[in-house]
Formats: sequence, structure tokens, C-alpha cells
Amino acid sequence: MNPPLRMSLFAYGFRPFFLGAALYAVWGALGWILVWAGHVDFQPALPAMLWHAHEMVFGFLAAALAGFLLTAVPNWTGAAPLRGKGLALLFVLWSAGRVGAWTVADSAPMTFALLDICFLPALAAWAGQAIIKARLLRNLPLVGLIVVLSGTNLAVHLDAVGMWQGAARPALHLAIGIVAMLVAIIGGRIIPAFTRNALRGAGLQTEPADKPALDKAAIISTPLCFLADAAGFPDPAIAGLAALAAVLNFVRLLGWRPATAFGMPIVWVLHLGYAWLIVGFGMWALSAGFGIGTPSMALHAFTLGAFGTMILGVMSRASLGHTGRPIRADGWLVLAYLLVTVATAGRAIIGPAFGGDIEQELIGVSGGLWASAFAVFGVRFISILMLSRPDGRPG
Repeated sequence: MNPPLRMSLFAYGFRPFFLGAALYAVWGALGWILVWAGHVDFQPALPAMLWHAHEMVFGFLAAALAGFLLTAVPNWTGAAPLRGKGLALLFVLWSAGRVGAWTVADSAPMTFALLDICFLPALAAWAGQAIIKARLLRNLPLVGLIVVLSGTNLAVHLDAVGMWQGAARPALHLAIGIVAMLVAIIGGRIIPAFTRNALRGAGLQTEPADKPALDKAAIISTPLCFLADAAGFPDPAIAGLAALAAVLNFVRLLGWRPATAFGMPIVWVLHLGYAWLIVGFGMWALSAGFGIGTPSMALHAFTLGAFGTMILGVMSRASLGHTGRPIRADGWLVLAYLLVTVATAGRAIIGPAFGGDIEQELIGVSGGLWASAFAVFGVRFISILMLSRPDGRPG
């Protein structure tokens, strides 16, 4: 007989932050559509588009990153997971920034900054001390990237309060580059491993390729064009670096045998997310090098496509596995995966291809579909994330 279920939202790091990421993806996307369409009179200190980008990176993405690290670091180090009051406090730090973004970012940008800048340093401090105690120094670069990400967030706020004018746009581009690098690092750890496990479970002998030199080159290449863009390099240089990243990461993805995962949605969604990363670099190379398309198309391939799809895949897999449930995607999860894919295609490819009124219409439609993907995840997983494991084990 299974034990009675109890409230366990703060029993493990993935629980509050994955739920928070999903809910904020819905709120952030739909709220932005209302602001963009002029239905809500909200004028933050930064240009509205930069404010929107900030909330997607430091709101939605930061929550998903926290959920992943708070779950992965105890597995890597053997350290006790952050839970209970400590986890609740960290979640409050994240939540305070999100409340500030929608209440005082227009009237009191300094207050918004003070509410928002504490979360990522606190996350880095917790992860860093656990990794250092376990002497797993090879994982410290992940903490370093979070520290740099914190710096880009600070730069955005300094621009908003008038202390560093013009810093927000390059800082946000650099932040997206850091997240792209995190996708390359984390993707390289989980995609081949999960693919290998799934293939073995299906009785297949095909193995993802293990090419450490290629992995390092692909990872290093991911932030280079973002750094070049932030530093004001000429377009041909940016195009060359973007093309290099596209090629290296494409070869890397092929080595993970993506075709073998088509019958396993819980696995192929991760391959699909990584493929959007490659599409983003390819679009940026075409835009900067030949004037084909726009940089906005590439940025949405990165953010809506690569980041959104990978986060949806990781959240669904980790939530199932760490609550003792079978790791497989049901029809609702497949629907969420398809919605985020269609939304990205509409915003990053189809809309800009037509331009004009069609593109403007598809901005709203794509935003609604993207929000719907995370709404489906939220409805499907809210009880899983809030209630205890059905087998009574901790986690």
C-alpha cells in the first residue's frame, strides 16, 4: 500500500524552480504579448523589448537553471540537497525579482534592481561551496558562468537606473551567449548519456560517439560570436564565428545519433533542442555575412527554440525520474514538445519570411503557442512537483 501523499514543494530543488519556470514562461509570454500589443500600459525604465529579454533570461531561464543545478550538484558531489527553509528562501529571492519586474520596473528601477540581483549570486555560492568541498573542480566552470551571468544582469540594471547607459543590449546578448554555452556543456553531458540508456533499454547496440576534442571545440565556439557582437566586431567576423559554431555543433549532434531517438520523445526532444542551437548559429551567419534574414530570427531560434525546448525536455525528464515515475513522455508531453517547436518555427522562420502583417500576427500566435507548451507542462506536472513521491522515498 502506497503512503499518503503530502505537500513536498520544498523537498528538492527541482520542485519549486521547475514549477516556477513553467508558470513564469506562461505569464511572461502572455504578459509580454499584452504589453507589445498595447493592451497594457507598462513602460519600464529600459526599452520594453530589452525588459522582455531580461525577464526571459533572468526570470524563466534562471529558474530552470536553478532547478537543474540544485538537483544535479547533490548527484555530482554527494552533498545534502538544499531543501526546506533554505530552498524556500532561495525561491523567495527569485520570486521577488519577478514581482519587481511587473510592479516597480517602470516607477522604481533601483528597487527592481535590489530585488533582482541577489538570486544568481546566492545560487552560485551554494553550488560553488558544494563542488569545492567535494573537490570536483571540473564542475567549477559552471559556477563561473553563473557568476558571469550575474554580472550581465547587474549591467542591465545599471543601464536601467542611468549609471551605465547603453550597457543593457550588449549585456543581454552576452547573457544569451552564456546560456548557449551552458546548453552546449549540459547538453553534452545528458544527451548522449540519455540516448545511450534509451537505446540499451530498447535492446539496440548503436552507441553515441565519444569525441572529447570535438566536444571541447564545440563548447568553446558557442559564446565567441556573442562576445564578438558585444565587443563591436565587424559583421564578417561575427558571421565566421557563427558559422564555425554551427558546423562544430552540427557534427557533434550527428555523433549523438539523433535519428535513433525518433521513437522516444523523451529523448528526441533534447536532440531537437540542440538542433535549434545550430539553426540559430546558422541564421546568424547568414544574417551577418550575407544579409539574409535578421539577427532577431537567430535570437529567437536560440531563446524560444534551443533554450525553451531543452528546458522543457530536461524539466519533464528530471521531474519524472526524481519522483520515481517511469521516464517516458505521454501524449500531453508530446503535445507540449510540438507546441514549443511550432511556436519557434512561427516566430523565428515563418513570420519573418512573410514579413508585414503576417509577421505581426504570428508574433502573437507564436507567443501564445509557446506559453501553451509550458501551460501543458504545468498542468501535467503541478501535482507531481508539489506532492511527495508515491513510493514514499525522499526527493
